[in-house]
Amino acid sequence: MEQVFDVRGSDPYPPMRNLLEVFEENFKNGNIIKEVKPNIVNKEEAEKYKTTGNDFMRTEKYQEAIDSYTKAISFDSTNPVYYSNRAAAYSKANLHEQAISDCDKALIIDSSYSKAYGRKGLALSSLNKFKEAVENYKKALELDPQNESYKQNLVIAETKAKESDPGASGMNFANILSNPAIMNMASQFMQNSEVQNLMQGVMHEQDTDQNLSFERLLNVGQQMARQIQETNPELISELRGRMQNSDPEEKEPKTE
Repeated sequence: MEQVFDVRGSDPYPPMRNLLEVFEENFKNGNIIKEVKPNIVNKEEAEKYKTTGNDFMRTEKYQEAIDSYTKAISFDSTNPVYYSNRAAAYSKANLHEQAISDCDKALIIDSSYSKAYGRKGLALSSLNKFKEAVENYKKALELDPQNESYKQNLVIAETKAKESDPGASGMNFANILSNPAIMNMASQFMQNSEVQNLMQGVMHEQDTDQNLSFERLLNVGQQMARQIQETNPELISELRGRMQNSDPEEKEPKTE
C-alpha cells in the first residue's frame, strides 16, 4: 500500500493528494488509455483520418490504414470505432496480438460493442486460440443476435476447437467425401476410358501375379495422379484446399 499510494508511516504530514488523484496517475494514464477529450474540431479531424483509413483498407494498404486510425485516435481516444477499425487492420497485417489489444481498448470504452468482440474472436482464431474465440463470438451474438457473420464464425470456431482437441487428430475425411462437387468430379474421373484401362490392367496383373510389387502399385498411383491433374485439375485444387483446411474461413466484418 505504501508503495502504490506513495505514503510512508514516518511522513510528518498526511499526503496532500486524494486517493482518486493517485489512482489516475498510477493506473489510468500509464497503463490503459490516455484519454483525449475531443472538441468539435478534433472530432472532425478524427473522422477524416478514420475515413482515410477505411479507404486504405479497401485497397489492402494495411500499414497505411493502421497509421490513419492511430492518427484518428490521437484526436479522439474516446471513440471505440477507431480502436476496432485499427484492430481489423492489425489482423489483416497478421499482427493479431495487437488486434486483440485494440479490441480490449474498444471494450473498455464501450462494453456493449459487439463488433469488438467479433474482431477479437477472429484474432484469437488466427492464433489458434479457438476456445477463447468461441467465448467472444458468443458474447458478440448476445449483443447482436441477428448477425449472420457472428453465427457462422461461431460454428467454424467451435468446429476448429473440437478438431484441435488432443483427443482428435487427422484429416476430416468425412467432410471431404461428403462434398458433392468432389464426389461428382471423382465419378467423372473414374468414367474416363484411360483410367478404366489402367485399372483393368492392374486387376489383370493382380489375378496373374499375387505378389504384385509395391513399386508397380506406386507407379500406377503416380500415373493416376498425372491423369487426374490433366483431366480434372480443379479436383486437385479442391482436394488440396480441403486437406489444408476442411472448414470455411471466418468472415471479417467491414470497418465502420
